[in-house]
Amino acid sequence: MPHLRWPLRAACALGLLSVATLLSAPAARADHLPSMATVPFEPLHPPAAPGSGEATLAADYGSGETVYLQWMETGPNPALRVAAWQPSGGWGEPHTVAADPRLSANWANFPQLMTFGDGQLASAWTREMAGGGEAAEIFAAVSADGG
Repeated sequence: MPHLRWPLRAACALGLLSVATLLSAPAARADHLPSMATVPFEPLHPPAAPGSGEATLAADYGSGETVYLQWMETGPNPALRVAAWQPSGGWGEPHTVAADPRLSANWANFPQLMTFGDGQLASAWTREMAGGGEAAEIFAAVSADGG
C-alpha cells in the first residue's frame, strides 16, 4: 500500500517534532510560580443537596466558559442531577438526568459527564442489576440543550 506511506511518515515526523519541542522547553520551577495569596478564589456554593456525592465537573469553553456540575443525590429518591455555572449569572436551575432507586456509584464506578460545545452534553452512569451482586447496568444520555 504505497499510497498510505506518506501520511504515516508525516504523522511520525510531527510526533518527533512535538517530542523535541517538549524536551527543549524550559521546565516550570516552583520558585517561579505565583504565590497562592495572589490567586483569586471564589466559593461557588453548588446547588447540590446536603449529603450528595460523586460529583463530576465538565467545562464547555465554546459556549462562554460554562462549567457543568453533575452529582448524585441520595435518600429515598436517588437522582443524578446536573447544573450549569456561568461567570455572568452563577448557577442555573438543576436538571434531573436520571431518577432511580437502583442508581449506584463507588470509588471506581461513578457518573461521568462530557461536553461537546454549544450546550451539548453526554452523561453516563450505572444502576445495580436486579438481584444484587456486583453486576451493574450502564446507561447514557445525550442532551442538546445543556441538560
